[in-house]
Amino acid sequence: MTWTTARSTFLLATSIIIVSLGPASADCQIRGPDTMYLGDGGSYSLQLTAHRSGTCSLSFTRKAADVSFSSVEVTNQPKAGKFSGSDTYNLFYTPPPTGNSDSFSLKVCGKDTHGAGCNVLNYAVTIVE
Repeated sequence: MTWTTARSTFLLATSIIIVSLGPASADCQIRGPDTMYLGDGGSYSLQLTAHRSGTCSLSFTRKAADVSFSSVEVTNQPKAGKFSGSDTYNLFYTPPPTGNSDSFSLKVCGKDTHGAGCNVLNYAVTIVE
């Protein structure tokens, strides 16, 4: 596993579904499993490093024709930071003004090559200056 950068991707479903960090997230990095299939219905731990003064863009994007999303929802709100969203598949995480850590969970549902299902993504956030 390697840290991703603002323009890199975190891989879901072996190059089928990706969570990318968009232009607003130059100060964010995600580390997590290399492969996750929606049809397997798993729960996964991810590590997000966020700069206190930045905003992290989490965008769930279709990468191939055989993937479709039915929902992306915040199941556990950040304990200290906050979320905003431009639409169902794009969320923006803003770290808190104080503290060094945070956490939140997302539930991503849809259909891929392994069938229909949902994954729970549990993010542990480290906040840096």
